[in-house]
Amino acid sequence: MTKNKGFTLVEVMMTVAIIVILATLSVIGFSKQIEAAAEKQAKVTLKIIWDEERDFYSFRGKYATDTGWKNNQLNIPYKPEDDRYSYKITKPTEGDAKKENLEIKAYRKNKDWGFSINTAGEIIRF
Repeated sequence: MTKNKGFTLVEVMMTVAIIVILATLSVIGFSKQIEAAAEKQAKVTLKIIWDEERDFYSFRGKYATDTGWKNNQLNIPYKPEDDRYSYKITKPTEGDAKKENLEIKAYRKNKDWGFSINTAGEIIRF
């Protein structure tokens, strides 16, 4: 009597099922890490824009326009747009010198939430 060498169909299917489950879990964990990194980058970009707005205000007595990074009003080394977030500066109305009204927002693209930074430098999620 010869002994068959190899795996049964059930053993192969169980192995494939375990591999699929492990791959799914790792992809989910990896995508969460990617999102966390994107959130961190958005917060860093908000802080950079905020610092540049404060510098601009201290030299010129007014805030830069919403497109300050496009026409070199703000000294930002890169365009603050990426594939996950878009940024918007809400500046005070003309003649209003109050710094409390400055707000910079990072909108999560295709979502209804994001981050904002106020004049005190506090970053909050909205």
